[in-house]
Amino acid sequence: MKNLKKFAALLVTAALMVALPSGNVLTASAAAPTTYLVCYQDDEWIYQVGVSAYNDEEDEENIEDLEDEIQDNDILIIDGSGEGVELDLSNVYLSNLTVMNADVAIVKTAGVNECYIGNKAVASVTGNVNSAWVYDTASVTFRSNVSYLELVGEEHEAE
Repeated sequence: MKNLKKFAALLVTAALMVALPSGNVLTASAAAPTTYLVCYQDDEWIYQVGVSAYNDEEDEENIEDLEDEIQDNDILIIDGSGEGVELDLSNVYLSNLTVMNADVAIVKTAGVNECYIGNKAVASVTGNVNSAWVYDTASVTFRSNVSYLELVGEEHEAE
């Protein structure tokens, strides 16, 4: 009797496995990365969520809270001159790190997929970087491995 019940359960399971995939497909998706803009406003460093340029209509958050909020594969943009900024995100792997118009930006990460250091920016990046682009007169120190590095200079026409 036990063998008959096991056989029946096995038959039902096999029938469900054959019948269900045609109509019900399981899909999984990851959340899209969140963009964080760190900028120097009113003599202090703040950040905004979901914007790539400062927007005075968006909420401003205290920079100390960024380390708790940012997640793996998020995007971090640092824009603004003023006092230097140091971010310890050593537990976070960033999909993109962009530093522009920054006097000094020190960023510690668990790693970066794509890193852009804009013209006139000064930065230090800790964490392995897959691809990095450094523009014009930017100055950067990569304190870990960089798999691909491209120096991009502005072309000047001769007069």
